[in-house]
Amino acid sequence: MTTQERVQLTIELDDALRRRLEDVAHRKGISLSEYCERVMEQAVAEDEPKALTPDEVDAWLERLAKLRKEAFGDRVLPDSVPMIREMRGYRTSRYPETGRPSRGVAP
Repeated sequence: MTTQERVQLTIELDDALRRRLEDVAHRKGISLSEYCERVMEQAVAEDEPKALTPDEVDAWLERLAKLRKEAFGDRVLPDSVPMIREMRGYRTSRYPETGRPSRGVAP
């Protein structure tokens, strides 16, 4: 890990947890700060959203196709473009100053 800008973080821990962290850091031969940084980096990496692999994308697309088939069968749905254009026209006529409503405002 490159050292760019470092900041200090103060947290309150149970004393028993602090001792466990210190013991593990000591056994690894690193500072408590470095050990905590590694643990937090690993935890954040596990929690961050990850990009789907091509196989995962394919699996999702197959699942969506199956759900669509279950919901609509072989029926071809109508083109939604005219309805979207109609709603845009309504929005523009109702909110001429901006062409769109503010967030959270229902037409």
